[in-house]
Amino acid sequence: MTSRPLLKKSARELEALAQEAETNLPLLREILAELGFRTTSAADRLRKSLERQLAATNPPVAQQTTAPAQDREMNSAHDSSGPRSGPEGDDPGQAKVTVASRPKPPVTNEPVHILEAWTALEVLSPQGYRRESDLAAGKQTDIAPLLPGLPMPWDLDTRSKPGKKLLFEVVLGTLSLGPAVASLLKVYSDRRPDLPSRSDTAILASIMVDKEGRPFEEESSLVISSFAWGVPVALRGDLTALAAWPAQERLIRRDLHRQLFHRLPSGEIPPLDLPTILNAFRFLVARLNLDGQETREPHFAIRRYEFFASKLPSEPSCILNSFFLRDLELARGLSAAGKAPETLKLYLGQSVPPIRKNLLDDQKALRGILAPQNTPPGRWPSAGGHALAVLQQAAVNGTFGRSESGSILAVNGPPGTGKTTLLRDIVAARIVERAEAMVGYDDPAQAFKATSQSVQRKGANLTFHRLDPSLRGLEMVVASSNNRAVENVSAELPTMAAMGQHVPEARYFPSVANHVLGGENWGVIAAVLGNSSNRFNFSERFWRDEEKGLSTYLNHAAGTPQVVHEKDASGVLRTRTREVVLSESPPQGRQEARQRWAAARKEFLSASEAVKALLSRKEEIHQALTEIPLNVARLDALQRQCRSAEAESRSAESRRQQSAAEHLHSVEEHQVSDRQLSEHRGRRPGWLALIFNLGSAKDWKATQRSLSATRDLTQGKLLEAEKRSQLDSRSAAEAVEREKTLKTQLAKLQSQLEQLLGRVNLAKEGGAVVPDDEYFAWPRDARETASIWFSRDEQVLRDKLFAAAVNLHRAFIDAAADPIRQNLGVFMDSFGTRSFGTSEKDALIEDLWATFFLVVPVVSTTFASMERMFAQVKPGAIGWLLVDEGGQATPQAAVGGLLRARRSVIVGDPLQIEPVVTLPNTLTEEICGQFGISALKFNAPEASAQTLADAASPQCGRFPAGSGWREVGSPLLVHRRCDSPMFEISNSIAYANLMVTAKPPPSVTPPLGISCWINVREASAFDKWSEEEGNEVISLLRRLRSMRVPPDLYVVTPFVIVQDRLRSLIAQSGVLNGWANDANAWPYQNVGTVHTVQGREAATVIFVLGAPSASQKGARSWAGGTPNLLNVAITRAKSALYVVGNRELWAEAGVFRELHNLIG
Repeated sequence: MTSRPLLKKSARELEALAQEAETNLPLLREILAELGFRTTSAADRLRKSLERQLAATNPPVAQQTTAPAQDREMNSAHDSSGPRSGPEGDDPGQAKVTVASRPKPPVTNEPVHILEAWTALEVLSPQGYRRESDLAAGKQTDIAPLLPGLPMPWDLDTRSKPGKKLLFEVVLGTLSLGPAVASLLKVYSDRRPDLPSRSDTAILASIMVDKEGRPFEEESSLVISSFAWGVPVALRGDLTALAAWPAQERLIRRDLHRQLFHRLPSGEIPPLDLPTILNAFRFLVARLNLDGQETREPHFAIRRYEFFASKLPSEPSCILNSFFLRDLELARGLSAAGKAPETLKLYLGQSVPPIRKNLLDDQKALRGILAPQNTPPGRWPSAGGHALAVLQQAAVNGTFGRSESGSILAVNGPPGTGKTTLLRDIVAARIVERAEAMVGYDDPAQAFKATSQSVQRKGANLTFHRLDPSLRGLEMVVASSNNRAVENVSAELPTMAAMGQHVPEARYFPSVANHVLGGENWGVIAAVLGNSSNRFNFSERFWRDEEKGLSTYLNHAAGTPQVVHEKDASGVLRTRTREVVLSESPPQGRQEARQRWAAARKEFLSASEAVKALLSRKEEIHQALTEIPLNVARLDALQRQCRSAEAESRSAESRRQQSAAEHLHSVEEHQVSDRQLSEHRGRRPGWLALIFNLGSAKDWKATQRSLSATRDLTQGKLLEAEKRSQLDSRSAAEAVEREKTLKTQLAKLQSQLEQLLGRVNLAKEGGAVVPDDEYFAWPRDARETASIWFSRDEQVLRDKLFAAAVNLHRAFIDAAADPIRQNLGVFMDSFGTRSFGTSEKDALIEDLWATFFLVVPVVSTTFASMERMFAQVKPGAIGWLLVDEGGQATPQAAVGGLLRARRSVIVGDPLQIEPVVTLPNTLTEEICGQFGISALKFNAPEASAQTLADAASPQCGRFPAGSGWREVGSPLLVHRRCDSPMFEISNSIAYANLMVTAKPPPSVTPPLGISCWINVREASAFDKWSEEEGNEVISLLRRLRSMRVPPDLYVVTPFVIVQDRLRSLIAQSGVLNGWANDANAWPYQNVGTVHTVQGREAATVIFVLGAPSASQKGARSWAGGTPNLLNVAITRAKSALYVVGNRELWAEAGVFRELHNLIG
């Protein structure tokens, strides 16, 4: 299948085809879709002609199609009692009109088509606002009106704020999202019970202008809404045409540029005036075919204030489009050209792991992954010195030694199983790995090579330096769909709370970290970046602050004393040293830096050798575990051989003795016969008797003949007996020797086995858990919670190695301060997000990033900021992508990170919160169908970044599910968060009771008593809201307050309307006044839908169910149809869960039956 059947047609051939088509609307739309990918002037002319032709033609009446069985079931259970059950004004009981049925290609799941389908989905994902002030951080004073008869904003007072420059962002018209979405729903029905409501507004386009109203020429300063373009396209039914947005955007941007940019003869660009802005709006409405939509003319601009240090305008504050469109376009191009990186191929299913190891069933595979040689030498020194559980360690080991580019390891982390802890060990492993490369340099400055490229900054010449490839490939980017998830990792890494106190020597520019993050920190090990605001704030504190920033430190270390000459209170001029120099004590020049480097290098090598020796000893034991079963089998076989040899030896000796006796008897017989013959010859007759053959002679001769025959016979017997005796003697000797040899081998093998068993027992006596057969026979809870191979004291050696690696990094930076400060001096202006003006300089941006990662090993960002932050970074230039909460991310969200990363670890759980999708299922599934891809596999919410990673992971786990099973990534099973019954409920509904708990039973009863279900039987209902349930919540809060218990709790619900009413009720009740630290913020921070609390936890959770009417079975069935929602809600509670709602009704709602069974 191809979504571009006219790909090989030239523009001229397309024009001829269009003329022949005449009124063949499907063919004309196919031609128009193909033209969307073309940028030539001929294609542009034909496209405009076809658009006019199609606009003049009424679209055909849509036909009713039969919904899929799953949708029919959902529709039958649909709750139509409230305003959010469908678009405003629609009759929920009336059949929806759906898109005319189109023949669909076969499902092939081609990578290019997957990326095109994702592009189409993102095109229809609008960014909206409710109030104009929302676009200006809530400041209405920064909204400047654009109205006839009023001066333009830039014609008024254009004074800026101190230290900042004034800019304006002109909004070139708006689109009401409610009616636009409603028009889509008339064609693509939405059957979800709790529909996302759209009463907000989308911007059609926006443009940045300077304080005098002159537009900027940079492409990023002009943005056009993909949604505004995509709605008319989707309404026509040809959803494959949506994939042409990237090409269409360039064409529309070019044409809009001509509407807005005018050069005077002097070359200047004049300020925008209102007629020009209105003409641009009318152009957009016509060009985007929005005549039937609810649009509004431009009527405001936004005042923007940028720091002068920012060389170019930052990203527009008005976010119009999906953040993923550019990366999807890049990925599509690479895939079409056969140049996609291996990580992306794995993710899209184009490549598959050569082997999949099921760690829940395959003991041999688990043993191999846990082998000491697969264990990273260093680990994160956790508070308390606790080690990872066995499956956590298996996941970490799965990332070690994977030097090849293009691997994805998925980790399946149920709630409370230590996903963040695991990621810390992965970070530690990479830091030690880079230290191993660093230690190879006698002089760290040699790792940097000056280039011919440079820039001027504050009168100084800064040279770009290349970083040696041996130090690249270990960059770490932590990404997720939400800020909280990435902050859980990157903002916690530098804190003292995250670092064990048994390694006080692990300190890495702590004063700089304290200045950047606040609080007490051990080192500037990670940076929370992402959006422009985060990047700017970080750079101001980390780099530009002359008193406390790292630039001052590096200048001093490079040989420029950092002192300040200032007058004291009495007017006397005094000289003082900058704070960061006093706090961090940089080397006083290059010689001292080299000395520090030598000392740190020696320390690291010593720590490394100690751990290598430890790992070597442990590996010997691992090999022993491999050899012991083989030796036991060999010993058994050898013992059988010995027994057989003993029997054969006895039998051979018996035969020897018998043949010897027979030989002796044969000798005696021969001797007798020989003597008889000899005696007979002595009685020989005379010669005459012999001559004349007399009687006596005849008798003698006869006897002679008989005796001779007897002698010959006995002689033959003798020879045979002698031969047989010799053979039997030799066989007996050989049997004895064989028995002796086997017994020697047996003794040796027994000794070897004893030694192997002795090594294992010695390791056990030292406090280490060894994964032998005995271990695998342990009860499952003991087995899963164990930490294997290393005793507590041995783990400290790994901690010390990490500390030595951190100190080595610092000494490396000291010794290479000059090239590092120059690279970072260039980098910190824009974090490499913008071009430096020449291809030669831009080619070095990755070296600038690599230098930054050398100093700050971990950077975090949301997926939404990935493309903008790494816009100048080529595919495969980043070492590691670490994704947290992968189950919440749509599949397409991770594409940008996977494009740029060589290796990836994606951590999450498909049975927690699914990706949020605003588009109706009918539309998203139709898009997938028209592109020939499986909606179940590649379309959210059924699919997520986690599910695709799970399929690409070489380590996996299989959980029983119904009558089959479900396969996930490398599994984690040890739960440490929730008390009973939350743990049991989660384990039962989602994890086939395979999780084990490592949390001790509580020693005290929760303030409100043990967890229970507060049954609200008779309740009035407004949509899904029950006031009686809300009053029960207020009662619980009042009881807590009366006991002077801090409000460490969350109030969660499945439904948005219940959330909104609860917030209002709690705020108006006054229960928070004088109790919560911020009574106004608490309802918004601690009350929400289940989606808002993923990744968070509290001592207590109040779970308000809503949907109290018997008629609302559809809403309850939706909430309980999968384990996800209930699983997340209950596992936020560490100590107590209080369920508020109608128990009888909810007990019949899918997985809520198990909640009913297990809670009091």
